[in-house]
Amino acid sequence: MFALIAPAILTLLVSCRTAAAAPSPVFVGCISTYTPGAFVSDFTQTSAYNCAVYCNNRLDGPYTYSGYVPQYQTGSTTVQLCACSNEAPDAQDYAVSPESDGSAVCADNQANVMATDSSYTFNTCVNTNALWPPADAFPEDAYRAGLLDTPEECLATCKQYPVAAIQPDTIKNQYNCFCGSDTSFTYTSTGACQEYQYFTYQHTANTAVSSQFAKRQLKERMLRLQGDKHALCPGGLTACKVSGAEDSFECIDTSSELESCGGCAHGAFNANQTSFGFDCTRLEGVAAGAVTCSRGKCESYKCLPEFRLAANGTCIAA
Repeated sequence: MFALIAPAILTLLVSCRTAAAAPSPVFVGCISTYTPGAFVSDFTQTSAYNCAVYCNNRLDGPYTYSGYVPQYQTGSTTVQLCACSNEAPDAQDYAVSPESDGSAVCADNQANVMATDSSYTFNTCVNTNALWPPADAFPEDAYRAGLLDTPEECLATCKQYPVAAIQPDTIKNQYNCFCGSDTSFTYTSTGACQEYQYFTYQHTANTAVSSQFAKRQLKERMLRLQGDKHALCPGGLTACKVSGAEDSFECIDTSSELESCGGCAHGAFNANQTSFGFDCTRLEGVAAGAVTCSRGKCESYKCLPEFRLAANGTCIAA
């Protein structure tokens, strides 16, 4: 469940983008303890769908996920809680749906979490080990994407396939992801949506949500990676911003990179820094091709005729 302070002292931003296109929310799961680190909330929504649309259309959004609890208990008060966040639920917090037929129904005290916009529609929950016949090999026309951190990452990974299947792994606290054709998987053995069940989805292959929402999702994936710098680049390399591409980075050895010497020329990816590296090729008076970056410092070894080489490896006016 959400960890909230009393509704009376919350400051809510309730204005929405009036011109926003209608989103297409999709069910993610019933969550017992959905506690994103950053979220905004509202207490006027009356359904999981309305909550998802609200979170998508907020002026400070679109938010990637919504969580709706019909009967959220705060002190002695019960409220209808709608929370908007860009953080996915933890796989370890999946609860058991009260319905055993694989439908997207949650208990009144559970958070019905949805992706607030998607090209996918939810199909059903398939029982563990029943996505394809246990005696058969993995379907040849399917793709096993492995463990991913969020449901949205799986749906994005399966973009070129018509079917996606997400399996919350509570031990590893990640999501097994499978992509396939319309005939790759079976749906005959369905059950209550919960951990280790296969949450199945369908869409038209190679379609995606609006560019604005997709850009926000990409940014959130990049931000998650940035929490661990080693996850971005191999040891000794720095994730540097790419000029003109806000959500992109390249791995650079700033101790020897000529155009990002001593640091990232355009700033480190998603880092608050005031110092930047230097483009050694822009040094004044240096002959073409006569400069290197060594130990994070530009060093020239030949100057233009009007300049002379100083002891510190720079060219100064003669």
